[in-house]
Amino acid sequence: MLFFAFLSALSVSAETKVLVVGDSHTVGDFGDALVSKLKTQPDFRVALSASCGSSPTHWLGTPYRNAICSSELDYNERSPKKNLQPGSHPMPSFQALVQEKKPDTVVIALGGNQMPKDPKASLTGARKDVARMIQAAKVNGAKCIWISPPARVDSIYPREIQDRFTAMLVEVTREQGCAFVNSRNHTNAKDTVNDPFRVHYYRYPGKNGRNPGGEWGSGVGAEVITSIRVNGPTGSQSSTPSSAASGN
Repeated sequence: MLFFAFLSALSVSAETKVLVVGDSHTVGDFGDALVSKLKTQPDFRVALSASCGSSPTHWLGTPYRNAICSSELDYNERSPKKNLQPGSHPMPSFQALVQEKKPDTVVIALGGNQMPKDPKASLTGARKDVARMIQAAKVNGAKCIWISPPARVDSIYPREIQDRFTAMLVEVTREQGCAFVNSRNHTNAKDTVNDPFRVHYYRYPGKNGRNPGGEWGSGVGAEVITSIRVNGPTGSQSSTPSSAASGN
């Protein structure tokens, strides 16, 4: 009996709790694929909270507002529960979420709603919010992994601002001891063609249509797993986008 009790305690202590927080991309195919990829690890328990239109400012409570749409997953649930009724779901406080879920690793997939279109715009406010969110994620000793926004169409978000924003995230995550995963290495902005706003990576039409959002989530998920397994809280800091990252 004591032997089996020991094995049970050992299996519980070996579990890795991963909390994923994100915006509309995480509510969609990207988030679904990311969760599925993380769940391929038998010792990972995954929770998710995502709110459309959100940025670190909203998650940190300034202002606290209702989400346009949302997705939630607790550690013991199989798949995210989505609420697509605008304004019907109050965003949780990120600080309260971290206290409630007590994750070992916090994965933050945010930044797209912070990125300006003006290539010369100041990123000072965004930099401060990213740093604050990382600090809140690590308050109880959790590791942190930040996933950058995907590639965007150059004619709407000029390459210069995409490069500057990515460089800012690389710098802040390095300063704050948070691993960084570059989504631009996993996406091509031409795949936003099915979104009238040319921002989201929607599935292509047809029974066998490609799912670029799902491909992105799976690719990033593999990097997140490696970071947790090998690199620890200050893993890969690559900031170099792939040559096909942006499009028109």
